[in-house]
Amino acid sequence: MPSGASMPNSPRFRIQWLRIALKDLGAIGKYLQREAGTEIAEGVVATLWEHAQSLRTTPERARPGRVPDTRELVLTDYPYFIAFRVRKNAVQILRVLHTSRQYPSSTEKSD
Repeated sequence: MPSGASMPNSPRFRIQWLRIALKDLGAIGKYLQREAGTEIAEGVVATLWEHAQSLRTTPERARPGRVPDTRELVLTDYPYFIAFRVRKNAVQILRVLHTSRQYPSSTEKSD
């Protein structure tokens, strides 16, 4: 392979989690552990984490977000979505929310 060429599907971006997104992930895990058990909770959280990590290579596959300059990756296997924005070298994970949650909130609309 020529110098400087990238392999297909090699990461183009690093993943950067905002604190609130990590709190979202933790809250999802706690709720599911209480309602469905540890095994289910760990599986869903791991799936959400893996989907977020997959944005390193193809963030553009997600739909345009409801907040300007964002995108939303909707999971097909669970009722959650990952709101994020793409910066020069990073994908910033903004929120991880259940699809029934109102998003954006009034504070997120003004960001």
